[in-house]
Amino acid sequence: MSLHQTIKGYEAQSELGRGGMATVYLAHDNKFDTNVAIKVLNKEFVHNDNIRKRFLAEAKSMFKMSHPNIIKVTDLIEENDTLALIFNQLILFIALAAKVIYLKPF
Repeated sequence: MSLHQTIKGYEAQSELGRGGMATVYLAHDNKFDTNVAIKVLNKEFVHNDNIRKRFLAEAKSMFKMSHPNIIKVTDLIEENDTLALIFNQLILFIALAAKVIYLKPF
């Protein structure tokens, strides 16, 4: 998945984070007109059976969980060379440093 690419009605708008095996995007759900998070397995791992199984096991485990402190997985995309989890909630953290206003003396 890349920015502005649409898969199954989800359009990637910006990258939120990147790890060793996956990238998380802010995406727009065109069906329900809302923003979601999408965790996409990096292309180099899509055809690695061991990593693919672990990613799918994570998806199934997270789908079954229900707790206020756990973001719910609502969909799984397996299309061409894409394997992705869809999260129905988007929680953005803003660094405190970005909110601090520095005052200069006159």
